[in-house]
Amino acid sequence: MSTIELKDKIQKRLAEIEDESFLKEIYSLISDNETPYEFSAEQEIRIEQAIEEIRQGKVISNDDVKRDAEEWLRK
Repeated sequence: MSTIELKDKIQKRLAEIEDESFLKEIYSLISDNETPYEFSAEQEIRIEQAIEEIRQGKVISNDDVKRDAEEWLRK
């Protein structure tokens, strides 16, 4: 897909969106402000918890997740 086609699709999709909060989020992503995305306090806590779980080896490989999903879907 060319850049022109992509821009056209995005513009058409944006014109269909009525959710003001969603539009504000999109605007914040594409605005020129220099402020990087800021996480909420809850998000910061969850990120720290995830990092600690990784350090402790509490992870599941992508292959294991795929296998588990396939088994679940067969039920």
